[in-house]
Amino acid sequence: MASLFKKGDTFEVAWVFYRVDSADYKTLNVLYHEGASIYAKMDAAAIKEFVNSDGTETNFSFDGQKGKVYLDEELIFKADAAAEVEEAVAKSNSYTRENGLNKGLYASISLALLFLIIGGYIWWR
Repeated sequence: MASLFKKGDTFEVAWVFYRVDSADYKTLNVLYHEGASIYAKMDAAAIKEFVNSDGTETNFSFDGQKGKVYLDEELIFKADAAAEVEEAVAKSNSYTRENGLNKGLYASISLALLFLIIGGYIWWR
């Protein structure tokens, strides 16, 4: 299944492709790979409900701390195990300077500054 934008007489992929278990949009399930993160599973649950409803259901809320997805006030997905949720939350909270997030940010800023300095030197020369 693909999310598409219509542009004139053609279509373009809007987001990503999803594996599904049926060609019938009213009953299909969105599939994910073994070992998928809790967040991928939560997304799959919401996408399934959206597609099964022909796009009429859109009021989803996500509680990543508890691994739950709601449609309006109804619980439509709950993580299988508390340990899975705890691991996902720990991973999402562990982005520090030591594991590379800030290193990548600093590298990007440094590279941008280098280009500005070189560009300024060439322009002033």
